[in-house]
Amino acid sequence: MINLYKLNSIYHKSINLVKDYLEAFYDLFIKSENGQLSWFLILRLAVKNLINQPSRSMVTIGATALGTATIVFLVSFGFGLQNIVTQRLVQPNSLKLIDIQSDTTALALDNQVLGEIKKLSGVANATGVISLAGSLNYKDSKMEVIVLGANNDYLDYAHVEQLTGNKFSSEAEEKISLLPLCSEQDLLKGLDKKNLCQIDLKLLVDLNHKGMVAGVATQSAVQLGDLIDKKTKRFRIDDDIYLPVRDFPENNSQILGYIRGSILQSFSGKEVWGGTYSSVNTAGYFFQDGIGQWYGKWLKTKALLYQEIAPSVYTQAKDNQDKSVEVEGYIPEVNLKILSDKENNLEQDIEKLLNKNQVLGEATQSSSVDNIYSLNIEGSLNNTDELKQILKTDQENKIASSSSQLAIVNVKKEKGKEILVSTGFINALGLSQDQIINEEVSLQYIISGGVINGITGKVLSSPVIYKIIGVIKEDNKILVYAPLADVQSMGVDKYSMIKVLVDNENNLRNVREKIETLGFITRSIVDTLNQVIRLFRIMRFLLGSLGMIALVVAVFGMFNTMTISLMERTREVAVMKTIGTTNNDVFRIFLIESGIIGFLGSLLGIILGVLMGQLITLVLHIFQGGNTVSLFYSPFSFMILIFITSSIVGLTTGIYPAKRAKAIHPLHALRYE
Repeated sequence: MINLYKLNSIYHKSINLVKDYLEAFYDLFIKSENGQLSWFLILRLAVKNLINQPSRSMVTIGATALGTATIVFLVSFGFGLQNIVTQRLVQPNSLKLIDIQSDTTALALDNQVLGEIKKLSGVANATGVISLAGSLNYKDSKMEVIVLGANNDYLDYAHVEQLTGNKFSSEAEEKISLLPLCSEQDLLKGLDKKNLCQIDLKLLVDLNHKGMVAGVATQSAVQLGDLIDKKTKRFRIDDDIYLPVRDFPENNSQILGYIRGSILQSFSGKEVWGGTYSSVNTAGYFFQDGIGQWYGKWLKTKALLYQEIAPSVYTQAKDNQDKSVEVEGYIPEVNLKILSDKENNLEQDIEKLLNKNQVLGEATQSSSVDNIYSLNIEGSLNNTDELKQILKTDQENKIASSSSQLAIVNVKKEKGKEILVSTGFINALGLSQDQIINEEVSLQYIISGGVINGITGKVLSSPVIYKIIGVIKEDNKILVYAPLADVQSMGVDKYSMIKVLVDNENNLRNVREKIETLGFITRSIVDTLNQVIRLFRIMRFLLGSLGMIALVVAVFGMFNTMTISLMERTREVAVMKTIGTTNNDVFRIFLIESGIIGFLGSLLGIILGVLMGQLITLVLHIFQGGNTVSLFYSPFSFMILIFITSSIVGLTTGIYPAKRAKAIHPLHALRYE
């Protein structure tokens, strides 16, 4: 039930409160007492004085307005440029994104690091990108491209502008196990670079009992020292390279001595399973069994030994009878090349010529694959031509098979063969976006050394057929976005960069500090944004300083106007004082006059400055066909600041003339005026 008495009491209290405020306002501004003019009368007199001199007042107010408008125009231009730049920089979620990179190979951005980052407090999500080179074939065209292995999350976080088509499908983003189980056919035909897989131990045992496994020991899974292939291999070690010969195929086994490489000498041996080691191809990490253990390929050979008598100084090993020592041991497949059948034939041809003593000279070493021999030939012309023909044939074979000499990996993921291409790619082909969509291309990945675990040399992938599903805007680069799962299925586990999305902008700094404690480098658009803001802050200061010149000129004009007005009104001031106007009233009249000039000048100046900016924007909009952005922006807080500042400057300018008017003696003024 409504309490009428309480409502009536509240009503009367409100009425009395309003009445008290009105009376206080009347007493302060309208009522004159104690011989002092009220502020209302002072304001009326000041306005009347300005109206009585319209030309002078308009010029003074106009000068103040022009100075204020200049400041507003120039500083608004600075704000407008800052807005244009920041709007291009700031994309959705960009203020919540962190880019992570590593400046040392000791700290790799791999899946383990990615998992640790995702567990950090304040992290909403994280994803990586892998940058590779690639060779792409489209119909009769072939070009080198930059391949970025990424997923849809990365495309969103990187704000990739897609012009047409779709993003990756769920099949393209689906990850697979890097090493699938070996099939029966894999084990029957033997394990090599092209069918690397995990062995199903049960299947292996069943096939072992049948004696059907090719290239794998038939008594147990894999044992160090077991033969990979019964066929004897011939190999050549790089010239003047000394490889350690060990008593067991492991890096921590005893070194029996060293074997010296020479381009004039080849060795024979058999490949066996051994421990892992770093190599330029897949030999160091060649096979992984069902429990995840890796094995490398070693060569079991017998050769003359050398001993190291000082760092990098070797001499031939001798026994007690001063005879050369020849032992059997194991060497890893590094700094050597296993010879093909054609190379074996070449070796035999050269040996025949050398044995006939028809070729004299000394061979000089070249460590590259393409330049095996360099001989100074003396002797009959026929034999020289014969040797040159042999070397020429060998050189052609090397060039023809250069790609096959690199380690080859397969993209083990079979589904979701989709890619996105850049506008730079289709421009290079001279095609339109509609023409390239749903077209098929052949892509071969080129993987640099160290990207795949245990392989230090360059690696090629087998060509993969992809369908183009979208086009992204990038005119300056020939880019291809491939599914991240495809790249990782080749064993590439090192990201070029990781993007982290935090759950809140306020957590960005804390998350960055946590990541940096792990030893990684972090970057954020916030860093760039802060630099842009600092740059434009300086720019606005300089532009505002230029505008202040016009305002200072206007202030001097106002000061001059008020001084002249005082001189012309000296008799008037004396009469006012004679009839009882106090010195304070005279001071307030002149002060309010200058304040009105500053107030109106600042107000009109702000309006004029904003209109000038809008007019220029409109002109650009017309001439550019509506495809322009606003170059001017005036924040409300800035306009309030300019309004208050200009008003205070105008009010301050009138202090000196007001003091002079206050100091006028009425009798002296009447006598001389």
